[in-house]
Amino acid sequence: MDAAEVNAPLRERLWVTLVLMAGMLAAGAAGVGFVWREQSVRDYRERYEAEKERAWLHDVVARSHNEVYVFDPETLRFRFANLGACRNIGYSQQELAGLTPVDLKPEFTEEAFRAKVAPLRTAASRSWCSRPSTAGRTGPSIPSRFTFSSWPRTPVPSSSR
Repeated sequence: MDAAEVNAPLRERLWVTLVLMAGMLAAGAAGVGFVWREQSVRDYRERYEAEKERAWLHDVVARSHNEVYVFDPETLRFRFANLGACRNIGYSQQELAGLTPVDLKPEFTEEAFRAKVAPLRTAASRSWCSRPSTAGRTGPSIPSRFTFSSWPRTPVPSSSR
């Protein structure tokens, strides 16, 4: 017997082993691809549901009859005012974007207002109430009660809701 005859069965087994290994690698890659696709679909679905929930909550706040204002802590310009706020004081959201709380609270100067909300910016306090009247668009003051609250811009974990 020569060496070729001795090695022939080994060569056949080697090819079968290589084909089986390639099949197993392809099946493993397909499995990983399937799991990755399922995870991507799950992540997309979770983001979609979270965005839908966020949009619903924004709509609830925007349509509320209670006045809700959000202003920039640096410029004091309003960033958001809901429909209840606009209806009660007679300004549109676009008009309010050019105003500050000082414009609506004539008894405050800008310096006095900044001093009042300073503890909110440093987290020394979480809220502050103001009871004086608010200047409406038509001129006469509207009796009001403002509660100023400071909320960080970091998202709230869903487990604490």
